[in-house]
Amino acid sequence: MMPGAALKPSSAPTHKGQALPPCQAACPIHQDVQGYTAFISQGRFDDALAVIRQTNPLPSTCGFVCAQPCQANCHRDSVDQAIAIRALKRAAVEYGRGRPAVTGATYDEKVAVIGSGPAGLACAYDLALLGYPVTVYEAAPEAGGLLRYGIPEYRLPNAMLNNDIAFIKQMGVEIKTGSPVKSIKDTLSGGHKAVFLGIGAAKSQQMGIPGENSQGVMAALDLLRKVNSGEKVTLGNRVAVIGGGNAAVDAARTARRLGAEEVTIIYRRSRVEMPAIASEIAEAEEEGIKLDILAAPVAVLATRGKVSGLKCIRMELGEPDESGRRRPVPVEGSEYEVAADNVILAIGQTVDKAAISDELAYTDRGTIRVDPLNRQTSLAGVFAGGDTVSGPSTVIEAIAAGKEAAISIDCYLRGEDLTEGRPAEKKKVDEINKEGAIKKARAAMPLAAADQRHVFSEVELGFDDETAIAEASRCLNCAICSECRQCVTSCDPEA
Repeated sequence: MMPGAALKPSSAPTHKGQALPPCQAACPIHQDVQGYTAFISQGRFDDALAVIRQTNPLPSTCGFVCAQPCQANCHRDSVDQAIAIRALKRAAVEYGRGRPAVTGATYDEKVAVIGSGPAGLACAYDLALLGYPVTVYEAAPEAGGLLRYGIPEYRLPNAMLNNDIAFIKQMGVEIKTGSPVKSIKDTLSGGHKAVFLGIGAAKSQQMGIPGENSQGVMAALDLLRKVNSGEKVTLGNRVAVIGGGNAAVDAARTARRLGAEEVTIIYRRSRVEMPAIASEIAEAEEEGIKLDILAAPVAVLATRGKVSGLKCIRMELGEPDESGRRRPVPVEGSEYEVAADNVILAIGQTVDKAAISDELAYTDRGTIRVDPLNRQTSLAGVFAGGDTVSGPSTVIEAIAAGKEAAISIDCYLRGEDLTEGRPAEKKKVDEINKEGAIKKARAAMPLAAADQRHVFSEVELGFDDETAIAEASRCLNCAICSECRQCVTSCDPEA
């Protein structure tokens, strides 16, 4: 894309009916991986970043914490190893120069976005690209939602998140922090013609076992929020973390950095079924964190009201449940005790219904009910997405929800059908040409030494530019068109 050229939101192939490479098809926002990887292989980091930003509102953030379903579907894996897609996105951000987004106000209808997490920022970004004046209302002192307050800085440095937010502001999006919104109806009557609700699911679930209200029991998100806000947090020497997702692993590694000598993650299923990112689990073990798998707490033990340990029971895997995973079943007579000074709960989050006073419809899971195709809530002109609808999910899935809602809001304000052509058909390339592919291992991500991870500095250090170029050159270019869009920007008649 030429410097200063106007961005337009993109989440679909340029050519109608074109088959997507497996990486792009697997990505919830259909990020044009092959396009930016091709540019990186040529050392054209500026162009790579421009391609990324046409689809992704948070490239810096995703370069650090994306769950990378693209990489899990990379066909290079059938030759040797999948290419390091997330690391390449980070390289594009670190070595590419940002270009100003020229949007210009096209429409007069104002849109309010409530919540500045990944879903809210994505919705605001795409609406701004379409030409709508957007205001984001955030209750917290700083923007970012759980990206800022729920992910430790050793995984997502504030500077990288701030980089994404600054770019969104440059596009004309107004972000008002310290501005909680209690009534959506008041927001609509106050001059906004549509609202996107992305308040997340930050209310932690409890275990429902004896003793869990003892002093020393805390929610993982509360711990992470306090640490990320600069509050002083004191933990004992022995910490038990309950759960197997990213929040559990983040809380365990944070506890280790706060000085806890013994940190154990207790998870009721097997390690293979832990939903946390595999590399994060491995890094946690390198830092001395123990995994106690196929185990579940049945009671919190306390002395004079203060946590002293956990009573747990061994589990075995039975028949699959509604999630498709084998259901953990208690093993009779296998109870045992674990000494602990603190117990951190990371077993899931729900939507705080008290955060919004309006009468919204909710699902049986406690999330906001929306039309699955257009993301509209039970209130006309009010849309929702991200964890507030899906429950705790990944950053990239929340971004996808925000982008889909932006499409719906545009249709709503233009008086168009909200569901026509949705979901858009996405075809995947079936036959991959691997002729001439020479086996070459994926470039290893440089990591800070395990004995130096007692502070909150970055653990993954990133590729240098030469490594990024070499790694990008491993791409098999599965699709005929790489979606680099150079043909579009080079066309004088703008055909």
